[in-house]
Amino acid sequence: MECIKCGMEMKKVNLFGLPGVNMTLSQGVPNWQGMEIRSAVRCHVCPGCGYVELQAVEPYKFR
Repeated sequence: MECIKCGMEMKKVNLFGLPGVNMTLSQGVPNWQGMEIRSAVRCHVCPGCGYVELQAVEPYKFR
């Protein structure tokens, strides 16, 4: 994946909140089961300029 800011190759990295827990995206609205809609997040960082890009693993859940 190429950085949109400087064109350098981006590195896939892990994004952590609590120790050992991957970050998730949340819509904050319950689904039909009463559970919050969530998706894991992929993270890429540019070693040149520091640009960070986040991508939902399951974006279709937010339709």
